Amino acid sequence: MPQLQHTSSVSRRSRPVRTKVFITFISLLAFLPGCATSPAFSDQIPEFQAWYRRALANPEANPAFRRFHDAWQGDAIALRAYFSDALFAMRSPHINAEAGETLSATLVVLVRRIGDDKFSSALGHESSEVRSAVAASTNIALFVPYPETHKILVRAPQVDFPLLKAYRQ
Repeated sequence: MPQLQHTSSVSRRSRPVRTKVFITFISLLAFLPGCATSPAFSDQIPEFQAWYRRALANPEANPAFRRFHDAWQGDAIALRAYFSDALFAMRSPHINAEAGETLSATLVVLVRRIGDDKFSSALGHESSEVRSAVAASTNIALFVPYPETHKILVRAPQVDFPLLKAYRQ
């Protein structure tokens, strides 16, 4: 009785390639939930989304990417650097609307990502001036879903920063 031989349209040499493609695909699926399709920034403007994806995919490319990546992972030092940015901006009389919008959006993205407990804990350890600067740099209403953070921002003293004076002039 003749033996049947299994014939396949795929050569034996292409199987390792298929395996590599499959492994790459699975790796991307594991990466995407925390990055490209993250609900933490899915509602942000496309330019911000692209920047966040680049920062998370390649944190070593520049210091700003590294800081965002670290804050995204919950690193308190990186998160505090964003709070310091708010204070620096508020102390300046020079209006930089793009930087302000970027900082505000990034703070919202980070609280969504790391959660209210971690974010509010880091913010709560800051000085009242820093808390005031963060409150003045953001739309506090966006933090209502994060009760501890929202409470800190609402209770922050109202400081008449030079940037706020510049906006009134």
